[in-house]
Amino acid sequence: MPEENITFAFYLCNPCAEKYGNIEGTYIESDVAFWQKVEEAQLEKYGRVLKPEEQMEQLKDGNSLLSKLARERKDFEKKGRG
Repeated sequence: MPEENITFAFYLCNPCAEKYGNIEGTYIESDVAFWQKVEEAQLEKYGRVLKPEEQMEQLKDGNSLLSKLARERKDFEKKGRG
């Protein structure tokens, strides 16, 4: 979907998605899809999945790829609650 057509976003956890099902007319990116995106981003940038301690170091750097992905997820969570 083109970004200009996106007017609303929210985060739905897997247990709620399983309980309530898909919402008609919406796009769903599950937890699995999010973590797959994180893994793919690491493979593309570093050629491998970082070790947990390396991921923590990357998250300390506000400009790192992992920090940006984490902020995206937090933004979705905020929009879903508000």
